[in-house]
Amino acid sequence: MDRMHLDKTRRIVVKVGTSLLTDSDNHVDPAKIKRVATQIAALRKSGREAILVTSGAVGIGLGIIGSSNYPKKLDERQALAAMGQSRLMHMYEDCFRRHGCAIGQVLLTAEDIHVRERALNVRHTLNKLFEFKAIPIVNENDTVSTEELKTSIGDNDSLSAYVALAADADLLVILTDTDGLYDKNPKSDPLAKRIALVRGIDDTIISLAKGTDKITAIGGMQTKISAARMAVEAGIAVVIASGSDEHTLESIIAGKDIGTLFVPSRRKDKI
Repeated sequence: MDRMHLDKTRRIVVKVGTSLLTDSDNHVDPAKIKRVATQIAALRKSGREAILVTSGAVGIGLGIIGSSNYPKKLDERQALAAMGQSRLMHMYEDCFRRHGCAIGQVLLTAEDIHVRERALNVRHTLNKLFEFKAIPIVNENDTVSTEELKTSIGDNDSLSAYVALAADADLLVILTDTDGLYDKNPKSDPLAKRIALVRGIDDTIISLAKGTDKITAIGGMQTKISAARMAVEAGIAVVIASGSDEHTLESIIAGKDIGTLFVPSRRKDKI
């Protein structure tokens, strides 16, 4: 596969991280929600089936309680997610309605992904949402997911890969604040070069991934590479690209040289 084949993809999972949805105070920015919704709606109007994996519930919760301090304690994050989730969906619903698109909320735990019967149920639900012409919006069920109970997926990069597998997607797009994978850290090395194409995720590629120093993010490029590896090994193409431009998804589908394309190593697996 090369970039020119991306226009043939029909079912696409788009993951949007916290940094693309929030302002400097860690509050969700309505203008950024609108930018995401506009791009996803454009995919729908082009005849494709799009699934959005989104962060943002905790950021909205912070705004509700009037705080800008991202919580470190699990129970605080879960409470804020519970407060922010409904408002986040309302914001998405309002933005998508303007494009004539209905939405459906899907909250998942690790059991919904790793237990075969549940994973099949997830696929059936997603397929039915597409039949109803709705855009699935997916997030981890943060209010009940914990590592202690083994119900936590851990990060939305991994979640997006699991959703791509469950949905039998053709393409996973992970939008972030960096324009793909670089051979060096672009934030500290002006000579760093973007890697446009990856045909195999080996130890060299993994060594280029770094974690994050942002308190609101989990994993940084490390979790994105891990998610990409999971997807390509199941036959799903992956693009990691900057989500700061309002035409990013359009450019990816058009085959433009942006971000990093990870080429599938096999035909798509079936659940």
